[in-house]
This record gives sequence, structure tokens and C-alpha cells, in this order.
Amino acid sequence: MDTNKLLQILLLLEADEAEFSLQDKIAEIRNLVAQNTAESGGQASEKTDELIEIISETRAAEFALTEIEILDELGAEFYFGSGLSTNLVDMVMTRSFEVAGRLKSFHAERQAIYDKLISLKNTFIDLGVESYEQPSPEIALKLPNELLSVDDVADRLKSFSHMLKAIQAPLNVDGITTESIKITRMNRGSGEFFFGVTPEVALVTLGILSNFATVIGVAHQIKNSNPVKGNSYVSAEDKQRLTDMVKEIADKTVEKFLDEMPKKVSKDISPAQANTLKTHLKLLFKWVPLGIHIEVVYDKNVDVSSVDAEEEPKAKALKEKKTQELVHVKEMYKLPLKEIALLSESEDSETEGVDSDKVEE
Repeated sequence: MDTNKLLQILLLLEADEAEFSLQDKIAEIRNLVAQNTAESGGQASEKTDELIEIISETRAAEFALTEIEILDELGAEFYFGSGLSTNLVDMVMTRSFEVAGRLKSFHAERQAIYDKLISLKNTFIDLGVESYEQPSPEIALKLPNELLSVDDVADRLKSFSHMLKAIQAPLNVDGITTESIKITRMNRGSGEFFFGVTPEVALVTLGILSNFATVIGVAHQIKNSNPVKGNSYVSAEDKQRLTDMVKEIADKTVEKFLDEMPKKVSKDISPAQANTLKTHLKLLFKWVPLGIHIEVVYDKNVDVSSVDAEEEPKAKALKEKKTQELVHVKEMYKLPLKEIALLSESEDSETEGVDSDKVEE
């Protein structure tokens, strides 16, 4: 585990608790539910909705999978950020007579976990451990253990850097050259590599991944909605026809994603840049089912950053958009991705050449 990154996460969680008083708000909901009246129940529901909205504004709500996995190793994933929202919704949706008990237990468990995390933070600080200072948004590439040979890593890092260049190229203003793609951080003991990028590249990449998650979600839904699979009364020919139809729908979904994405990246993208980007984006369909994760890790501040009153609504809307897209991408990686093959063999072979050194500017 990356101790410096862990300390950063712990400081962010502490800042969230100090700013938003999440534990106190959970206690307030718990006490309302315990009153067991129609009025208190309605108030508890309103307070829960308000708390979920507040959680979406926390620093932890912007945690990417690589950060959540660090929390998971400490048994704390479901007590902060999107995990906390999921847990609250799950509890209030249970049978009414169980809600009070579950909230009481959850409140106590969360306090115990939080106290342990703060104790760990204090220990790190006493030992002189320094928090990781993330200077800018990062794009993370996480390779599974079976793809960590020297040749595999070298090939995929090269291909990935060219994908980032293809995303970055159409965003450049005239006269500004493309910045070189560099690894800014590696997570010790894992196959996680992080590339520092500009906020513009991070936002566009997150949008691409969110749209890609939609394609994957549709493919998964289609595959699992086959009403005749295993039905002995449906002929083999009809089953095959339905399978072919499902494949055709999936193929069209992939084509739509690849055709539309370049213009979403930049309205001013050139035809050459669009073709280059489409070729590189095919890597997503090839890599993700192999267990390769790509995500955006946003830089987060412990101190509350001041935003101009006039710009605050825009900043809040942007944060909400980023948070929703981050959740969307995280949900995608929970699917059985190895079962979802979306590129035909011919399309798959076309991606073999995307690690060439030429990226259209």
C-alpha cells in the first residue's frame, strides 16, 4: 500500500468530517427513526435525502477506485463517500422495524472505524510520513497481476500514452504544443500507473469513460435479458437468430460510441484527429474485459477552496457532473467485464497498431 497516498486519504476524510459533521447527521437520523412516529419517520426520510446530497459534495465522493481500494483494505469503504450513500439507502429501504437497529449499529461501527483511521493518521504524522501532494488530476492505468510482465507493461504504457495524446491533441489552443505524457506516480506493490494531466484532459477523459460505461452497461443488459436462453421450447435456429440480433445491436452501440466521441471531445477536431482518436478508443473495448482499469483521479484539497460567488453555481454543477460520472465508471467496473466482448475479430485486430508513434496533432 502507498503510505503517502493513504495519509492523504485520511486527511481528506478528516476534513470532510470537520466540514460536514456527517456522523452527527447520521445520529440525528437514527434518533428520529427511533421515535417511531409518522412525523419523525417523515423527518428522517427528509434528513436522509439531505445527507445523501451533502455526501455528494464531500471530498470522498470524488474518490476513484484506486483510492477506494485503499479504504477497502482498511475495512472502511462503506463508511465514506459513495459507499456511505449506498449504505444509507440500503438501510432505509429495509423493513421498517429493522431500520432503527441497523442505523444504531452502523453509527457505532462508523465511529469506531473513523477513530481507528484518525489514530492511524496521527501515528503516520508522528513517524514523519508525508502526505502525497497531488499537483493535478491524474489518469490511472491499473494492470492486473497476470499482465505485469516487463514486455506487457512496456507495450501497454506506450499504447496508453498515445491514447492520452490522441485525447489531448484536439484540445490544444492554436500555438500551444502538446505536453509530453509522463508517469507522475506509481502505486508501490501494484500495477497502478498515474499520468498527470491538465484539468481539461481529465474532464474529457472522464466523459469518455462515462460514455464507455454506458455502452458496457447496455451490452451487459442486452446479454442478460435474453428471454429464451435455456428454453427447450425455442428452436436452436430461433435462439441463434436472437443471438445474432443481440450481437448486431451491440455492434451498432460500439459504432455509435466511436463515431460520436470525437465531436464530444472537441467540436473543432480535424478529420485526421478524429480518426486517430477513434482508433485509440478501440483499446477500451479490448483492454477493459482483460481486467485493465482506466480512471480519473482528481486532486482534492484538505482546506476549503474559496470560489467567487458568481462562479459558485458553475463550480457546484461541474463537481456534481464529475461525481456522477465517477460513480458511473466505478459501477461499470463492478460488472463481469470478462464476459462482455464488444469488438469483432477484425475490429480487434485493427487496434494492434495503435501504439505507433504517430499521433495526429
